[in-house]
Amino acid sequence: MGHYAPMPRGRWVLTSLIPFGWVTWTGFLFAGFRAKKPAWVACGFAYLAVTVATLYITSIDTNEEGFEDNLGYILMFSAWGVGILQAVLTRKPYLRRLAIIDEPALQAAQSAEERRAYAREIAQRNPGAAAWCASRAE
Repeated sequence: MGHYAPMPRGRWVLTSLIPFGWVTWTGFLFAGFRAKKPAWVACGFAYLAVTVATLYITSIDTNEEGFEDNLGYILMFSAWGVGILQAVLTRKPYLRRLAIIDEPALQAAQSAEERRAYAREIAQRNPGAAAWCASRAE
């Protein structure tokens, strides 16, 4: 087990602790986009949809009691609990994934690949310039 520099990289989990789960979705969107993990982005949008739905359901009428309000509160608190649990369970895989993404050797390889792709693009657009550059490199 290595050290994944848990703070500040793992702070997005704290959004799930904000009451009623109203901003849990921001943490998952941040983690998903930062770690390039579409499943976490989808979870973020799902939590956003649940948040909007529960706020809508509980504010349909001025009456604070009734089936729709009870349903909204049950859904809100359930999503909040699930969001906290999922955030805590997702934190370590998130840190591992960041350690891989931020690996200097991987970044150097990606940079070299981008340079090669750019060189191929230039060679296709202007073969004469590519031939001239190749002769100078030798």
